[in-house]
Amino acid sequence: MPLADDTPRPQIAPPSEADLMRYCEFQYAFVQFITEHLVDCRKHFDGNLDDVLILAILGQSRIRAVLTASPGSTAAPGALGASRLADVSGIPRETVRRRLCALGHRGWITRVDDGSWCIAGTAGESPVRRDLAELDRRGMARMLRFHADLSRLLARWETPPG
Repeated sequence: MPLADDTPRPQIAPPSEADLMRYCEFQYAFVQFITEHLVDCRKHFDGNLDDVLILAILGQSRIRAVLTASPGSTAAPGALGASRLADVSGIPRETVRRRLCALGHRGWITRVDDGSWCIAGTAGESPVRRDLAELDRRGMARMLRFHADLSRLLARWETPPG
């Protein structure tokens, strides 16, 4: 069937059995990793994955800010507003606002003068990092297993048969 501009669609060959097996092996390893991590996070956060997402987004924003900061910068590192967090996460804005207040009461995030929020503390020395150290340790161990699984799969796939 032609595309909207009448350009013919390229013919795509079905995947080979080997390609399908490679995909299945990779997909299994990835889903195993992400499922274990999400279950661990869900347990640690009493079922509230919204908090996990909000903290992850703020954490990534902070890390990006630290990695790209100009010397002497005084801006709050990685601060984001509730609207931006809602847009990025897909969580309703009012839920984001409630969760930000709850995370702020725990001392994990702080509100800055312009109304946005950022991870409390300094890079490497934050209350949330301290309080989630055990979850982080388990996540790192899980990531190392995932890396080993992928390395094993890639080595096997790159080795020519026979």
